[in-house]
Amino acid sequence: MSRSILLLSDNSGIILRENFTSLMIAGQPTAAIAVDRMNILTIGVDNPITVATSAGGDDKVSVSITGTGGLISKIGAGRFNVRVATPSDDCTISVFAN
Repeated sequence: MSRSILLLSDNSGIILRENFTSLMIAGQPTAAIAVDRMNILTIGVDNPITVATSAGGDDKVSVSITGTGGLISKIGAGRFNVRVATPSDDCTISVFAN
């Protein structure tokens, strides 16, 4: 956050001074998920994935899965293991960064 001063001139030429605080985000944070072995998640076996984000360091990233009765565990920097339990046409892997 930065504190700034905005100087404005009204219609009579009087300079108005306004203090404000602003937060600037240079771009939208992004994330990429790659299934390392195949383009599918296979039921009952380890499915390694790689996750990369533009939102900060690896220690700030968490990953979750819904729709398959699956579990995700971290196995290294940017690397996770996914185990799914049931077939699904609606599986979502979400990436969060603090």
